[in-house]
Amino acid sequence: MLKECLKLISNKTVKSTRDIANRLGIDEKYANELIDKLVQMEYLSRDNGEFSCGGKCFGCNLANCPSNSIITFSLTDKGKKYLKNL
Repeated sequence: MLKECLKLISNKTVKSTRDIANRLGIDEKYANELIDKLVQMEYLSRDNGEFSCGGKCFGCNLANCPSNSIITFSLTDKGKKYLKNL
């Protein structure tokens, strides 16, 4: 399940833990646990409040969310290497 979660995040096909949960057929709490585990394994890193768009929400899929409540994730080099070797 960790591998599938990492693939979804790397393909940028999900926007939230709810999306991950729905795509994997699990509850949102378990999706959060998977993400926490991937962070602990150093395959993902949390990008708390660091937006490449500068926080301008016009045109963003998450435009109705307060930008200070969004936590994004990035694949680490270790995570990219793991997926490349699959």
